[in-house]
Amino acid sequence: MTDSDDSLLRRLGAMLDGADPPPDQVVEAALAAFDWRDPDAELARLVDSTAPATAAVRGGGSLLRTYRMGEVDIDIEVTVDGPHVTVLGQVAPVRRLDVRAEQLGGVRETTTDAWGRFAFDGLGTGPTRLAFHDETGPIGVTPWIVL
Repeated sequence: MTDSDDSLLRRLGAMLDGADPPPDQVVEAALAAFDWRDPDAELARLVDSTAPATAAVRGGGSLLRTYRMGEVDIDIEVTVDGPHVTVLGQVAPVRRLDVRAEQLGGVRETTTDAWGRFAFDGLGTGPTRLAFHDETGPIGVTPWIVL
């Protein structure tokens, strides 16, 4: 890029910021995503997703998703009841993992039990991702999803 390109981009950015600034929530989400980045964590791959047929008609309901991180599968069920969100999960093969639910409003943490299960009750709606760590460090994170 040349100096004239840089100058043009700065002027264009200033013009767009004044005409249509991004919503505060978008800026907060971008900053939070950057703050929570973990370059050592593998991005989990979505391998299955289902929602009940009534979800589109009645709203709310449950969403089932399966993510894969290397040899680890994570099954989660997300239930939304108005502003109240519950996430239930199962890790296979069973292993002890620390699990973080990261949202704009903060981070909640839990640990899998003897059967590889974990739960978050009372999460808020909005952008959310789950991050998984074992005793050696990060093993993976789900993509951001809107609950």
